[in-house]
Amino acid sequence: MIIIATPVGSYESILKEMKPHIATNMVISDVGSTKVSVIEAIKSVFDGTLDNFIPAHPIAGKEKSGFEVSDDNLFVNKKVIITPLENNNSESIKILTKMWERVGAEVDFMTPKSHDDLLGMTSHLPHMLAFSLVNYLISQHPEASVYAAGGFKDFSRIASGDAIMWRDICLHNRDSIIAHIKGYQESLNTLVDAIDSQNEKQLETLFRKAKNTRDSWID
Repeated sequence: MIIIATPVGSYESILKEMKPHIATNMVISDVGSTKVSVIEAIKSVFDGTLDNFIPAHPIAGKEKSGFEVSDDNLFVNKKVIITPLENNNSESIKILTKMWERVGAEVDFMTPKSHDDLLGMTSHLPHMLAFSLVNYLISQHPEASVYAAGGFKDFSRIASGDAIMWRDICLHNRDSIIAHIKGYQESLNTLVDAIDSQNEKQLETLFRKAKNTRDSWID
């Protein structure tokens, strides 16, 4: 079994290097945060498709990277999304599924497009907000971090993510990320209007709805 675990922008060059050495009995997968672009890279390198490549994405990780921050419990009780291709061998899918389950993960299946849209909202958008927040604060006040409490540290933690990895995610899930940023801007505009008009009821409703939703997720 081969698992590609590099920024998604490097996949095409890696697949080209792998191509002469791939055997039909190999199970090949990845952990990339985008799936449509991965399939496009496969089609480009292999003139159509690679039967034994099964795209996957574990919904787990840290803002730090490298062997020194490795964690043998990283995938325990975490989701792994597998996005099988039409011509994938069912036995190979079972092998990949079992591998993820043996490290404690819970496996779900969906289409590549559904994956990219969902993760564009639940993972990629929050990272864009964290990067933007940190850059905004330092542009407004160079000593802002000195007076930042727990809320800022919690919110901005993921801004410590690898810049190259997130550059590639943006470029390879561009449409979904842009759509969700624009949707979030509309949500912020609603909040701005409520604050500007001093609409106490609307503000309380917005905050209470968010609190109740968040609390229900972590119960």
